[in-house]
Amino acid sequence: MKKTVRLIVTEACSRKCSYCCNNLSTEFACAKRVNIEQFSAVGYDELVISGGEPMLVPTLVETIVRKYRLPTYLYSALYTRECKRMLNNRLFTGISYTLHEKFGLNDRYRFYRLQKDIQEMPWVSARLKIHPSVSHMNLGIVEKIWSRIDRRPFNDDACPLPENEQLFILST
Repeated sequence: MKKTVRLIVTEACSRKCSYCCNNLSTEFACAKRVNIEQFSAVGYDELVISGGEPMLVPTLVETIVRKYRLPTYLYSALYTRECKRMLNNRLFTGISYTLHEKFGLNDRYRFYRLQKDIQEMPWVSARLKIHPSVSHMNLGIVEKIWSRIDRRPFNDDACPLPENEQLFILST
């Protein structure tokens, strides 16, 4: 059995980035499309919550995370009050946060808040991915809080799934 279950909780996202892996989600031969009743993370060692933008459906995310009680990693580009609360309540083991090409003033504020909050949450493993169009900005990155900072160009051609992962896409 695979070690990690990766769940795309929504394909909705306000950004509509051309390079997004979820533009290819219908092409993932390895993905299993399921409804919430069919999905199960039983038997896996860890859970990865992804999207579209998972923080657009925070209640669904929290319901899933609380149900399975696995080490859980959130892949997001939207830091919200709900996300902060879930991090504070230790529902997520880690967060992989992305600064996208359409990075505006609200995004900058959210990123500032996330970094400030993570400094007070030493139990959170944090990774940062920065789109090349954003990397030239003075972002005030607090390097010590990020276990990895990835400034490589985003890959337009492929979004490989690691061999030890099983991918599920929630149907709406």
